[in-house]
Amino acid sequence: MKNYIIRPYISIGEIELNAKIVEINSFLNKEDSGIIASDTNYITINYNLGITVSYLKGFSSFIGVTINLLPIHEEFSFIDKNYNEVINYFKKFPGKIHYEEDVGIISEFLGISVYFEDGIKEVGIFVKEYIEEMIIGMQTINN
Repeated sequence: MKNYIIRPYISIGEIELNAKIVEINSFLNKEDSGIIASDTNYITINYNLGITVSYLKGFSSFIGVTINLLPIHEEFSFIDKNYNEVINYFKKFPGKIHYEEDVGIISEFLGISVYFEDGIKEVGIFVKEYIEEMIIGMQTINN
């Protein structure tokens, strides 16, 4: 299985941020398991491959992949990493780190989020405009 290379604020694997729904649906062969959330500004689609995409005003603003898709940033593989290892990795970079104890961590500088559920469940990237949606109720570490 190939790694899903994370390029902050750009792409994860071959899936790009700021892409239209039809572009991602075409790329993923429309293998979606349905809309899991929707309001007037955004729609979130869960794809059968273990990929979740939130679209803000029709463009991908968050892309998350399950840990079994082997997400990697630079030389840091998220596979088998625990909460503290991810925090320590994010601390190597400048900027704010937002966290919810044992549930989620977001590096604002890297544009990477990590969701935990009995270990890492999902690693995602997002556009800068989407961070406010993600940090509601989280605490912040100023690096």
